[in-house]
Amino acid sequence: MARALRQGAGLAANEDVEALARLTPDEIVNHFMDDPRFVDTVFDFNQYFLGLKQSDLKLPDGNWNPEAIISRRALHSAFEFKKGKNYLSLLSFEQPQYAFRPKPAPAASGTPEMSQSDLLRYHLNVALEDADELLAHLEAGKDWKAFCQKLDSSELFYFSYKLFNDDDNEEFPIAAELGHVMPLFWACGWPESFSTDARAEVRKLRQYAIELHDYAQELLAKSQPSGRLDDLTEVNLERFHADHLAKNLDHIAFWDPNENSSTNQNRRRAAYVLDRFFCDDLRPIDAALPSTHAGDRHASDPACKSCHYKLDPMAGFFKERGQLGLNLQGETNFIFDDRVVQNREVYQSQWKGSGERPWNIGYIRSSTDPALNSYGESLEDLFHIIEEAPEVKACLTRRTFEYFNGEQQLVDPGYLAGVTNSFIDESKGNSSIAFRNLVRRVLTSHTFRTSHPRSDECYDVPADDGVDVGARPPCSVAFILQKNCATCHSGPGSQGGLDLTTWRADEQTFPHRGPDGTPRPARETFTRMLDRIRTSDPARQMPAGRSMPAKEREDLYLWLTERLAGGAP
Repeated sequence: MARALRQGAGLAANEDVEALARLTPDEIVNHFMDDPRFVDTVFDFNQYFLGLKQSDLKLPDGNWNPEAIISRRALHSAFEFKKGKNYLSLLSFEQPQYAFRPKPAPAASGTPEMSQSDLLRYHLNVALEDADELLAHLEAGKDWKAFCQKLDSSELFYFSYKLFNDDDNEEFPIAAELGHVMPLFWACGWPESFSTDARAEVRKLRQYAIELHDYAQELLAKSQPSGRLDDLTEVNLERFHADHLAKNLDHIAFWDPNENSSTNQNRRRAAYVLDRFFCDDLRPIDAALPSTHAGDRHASDPACKSCHYKLDPMAGFFKERGQLGLNLQGETNFIFDDRVVQNREVYQSQWKGSGERPWNIGYIRSSTDPALNSYGESLEDLFHIIEEAPEVKACLTRRTFEYFNGEQQLVDPGYLAGVTNSFIDESKGNSSIAFRNLVRRVLTSHTFRTSHPRSDECYDVPADDGVDVGARPPCSVAFILQKNCATCHSGPGSQGGLDLTTWRADEQTFPHRGPDGTPRPARETFTRMLDRIRTSDPARQMPAGRSMPAKEREDLYLWLTERLAGGAP
């Protein structure tokens, strides 16, 4: 437990093991969570939740690897937890920017040795000289291509990189945010597609360099950086006119690995959101994914429809975000990460709605009942949904269980639902306390406390489950069946002679009898169940007259197909 909550560090030689042994499980967990190192564990978990966990988060000296600190979202949530404030800022759209103290790059060879402050001033002066040269070039009416070549090699372009870099690491958080450079970057790459007043943008960039320099001088006056999380400073983005960065996703943590293209049309970004925030990996129901995605098949082909009915509306939240996540609202053209340029209105027409909704964009829970879905238009709308959706809290609970017990460990969905409900209720008061309690529940569970648990066995069941453990259906589907099917399929007189609340362990099936009372073979039972949950005929689809969550239908479908594939008797 010490290793789990201290970011890999076990008990120290001077710790009183006997005193710890006299504590209750809850008290032991609380003892280790009171250790300052638990904040490191929270940060590590946040990265795991976001799909960013790395094996080299720490350097040999115990400090954090700057290359690993790429998510403002993970950092801010950890800092909020440390202060006992809003841990669930992890789910908010707007995120502050953090950085270590700036470390100006060394001066060119032959330059006299300077203090950091003088070196910073040296680089600023070179940047300003480059800015004046670029402006003179534009005033003289020289060609655009030559201007872009000068910009690419100028100190002005790289000033913010050198300022906030950690040595030569160009993926350090603030260095990856291109900020004020972006309009000129776009105009140079695609001058025929974007109208940019280059002189105005150079002047902005020049002033930005001056203000950024002044701000960095203040940071330089602070204590020496040590590579600890506590040494990170929240950057005042408004101070140097970069507050727009707070309302954007991280470049290296999100935009770079989730590139869009003229073929996936932001679906990769949508798939990431569904997977990491909703724990929905888009497994298809009763369909095999085609070997290729081409033409107009994405939303219409039966082999694609099972996941695209929710993937495409999710992709619409990114309809304004082109290459590198740049907001292209108001531009005539839209450019993808594969450098293909398309008319923006034509591109966005695929999400045009009708009637009450101008856009077919949202988080889709049901393809037949729009009232169950959450619709919106922008990234702000998406993260409002993420903050409010119970599915996201359930996903965070599941990831917490996986983080401490392993991704392959089977867990009863009903047990997780109970833990999730407690977390949701407690989050209404203080989400940091709620997350702390969530971790405590997971670490005092039977699963975590069992030595060498079997990955295919459940060790925790719902607290109010009165079913005899020996007669309880397999844990991976017991909760789903109890929630969706038990009303009609419970006990000896159940509908169709099928009791889905009891399990015959010796025969590995449910009690199921035909009209004459003869027991039906397991294979027939599973085949009939599979047919009823995958049919689109409302007269035959189960559960009758009720909406079954898509994720639960998928899980039951997959369980049944596994039973049949395994040669059910």
